[in-house]
Amino acid sequence: MKHEYFEKAVIYHLPEIQSTNDWLKLEYKSSKIAEGSAVRTEFQLAGRGQRTNVWESEKNKNLLCSVFLKPEFLSLDKQFYLSMAVSLAVHDVVSVFIPGVKVKWPNDIYVENKKLGGILIENSIMGSTYGSSIIGLGLNINQLQFSGAVPNPTSMSLITNNELDVKLIFSQFLAALFLRYKQLKSNDLCAIKSEYLSKLYQFNQWCKYEAAGKVFIARITEVHELGSLQVETQSGELQYFGFKEIVFLNQP
Repeated sequence: MKHEYFEKAVIYHLPEIQSTNDWLKLEYKSSKIAEGSAVRTEFQLAGRGQRTNVWESEKNKNLLCSVFLKPEFLSLDKQFYLSMAVSLAVHDVVSVFIPGVKVKWPNDIYVENKKLGGILIENSIMGSTYGSSIIGLGLNINQLQFSGAVPNPTSMSLITNNELDVKLIFSQFLAALFLRYKQLKSNDLCAIKSEYLSKLYQFNQWCKYEAAGKVFIARITEVHELGSLQVETQSGELQYFGFKEIVFLNQP
């Protein structure tokens, strides 16, 4: 299937594969697929999230997809803007169906303190810029039951009490991603950052966190260009954390 937004891109639909991200990586190495090419599957045998976390998904129920991009225009010191743009694209789509959607740092999709989806971005580097990026998305759409291995999952169907069209939501995601990518390419970074912070889960709210074995109260005050999270403690001290260095313990 051809892509509506990237002229030479192709959309693949495969019933079952190991991982959409891994499949696109292999496809790119073997055939040099065009930017914007994407793959969607009904089931992943080895789906994963950030830092090797396992992604649970019932067959034929959810959106499992990956998109191939070449953000060569983006310097490495601006790397987190891609993550922000992708998170906003997912937010754009889900917000059509559900109010109160938030992005939990760095790029999980949350509704009322429950996880609706996750994004996995894998980059290759060429000198001081990106060579390619594979954007993986797992979005819970029609799944109604989850195992106890996932602490706080939800789905669009559970929230709306309706069964939704996965294929349609995939098409809407591609459209939203194209627009956000276009915004990124036009160097509209301030707007992307401002909108990301406005939709950030627990932003500027006093909440409980854990880092390096210590529990403390703090509020998120900034996210930096390389992706580090800045929080302010109750004593006024600013602390900075990379991915997996801080745990969100409670909700406001």
